[in-house]
Amino acid sequence: MKLDVDGDAFTLWLSPNDTQQWTLGFAPKGKVGRWPAAELGGRRIRATFDSSGLLECLVDGRDVTKSRIWVPVDEFSAMAADFIETKLPRDHAAWYVAVGQFKEGQA
Repeated sequence: MKLDVDGDAFTLWLSPNDTQQWTLGFAPKGKVGRWPAAELGGRRIRATFDSSGLLECLVDGRDVTKSRIWVPVDEFSAMAADFIETKLPRDHAAWYVAVGQFKEGQA
């Protein structure tokens, strides 16, 4: 997992190992949860966000808006939020759209 912060934007890189481990229940920061029948396990992901939301998403190097890659939004959002939460400061301009809206209200 790599996170590159560039002003109000940031880019997340997840390796096939990162995504596979997450789907098996080994989330960052010791959080354990499983995602049965995950579509994204074992895939490489690069996603760029800013304060308006997701700007670009590549799965295995292919732009999801220009290809026929099936990306379940709920799975992607949960996975990205778990990884981003461990590295992005809470006061970053894009924290709420990438993490906060999915994590608020959780214990």
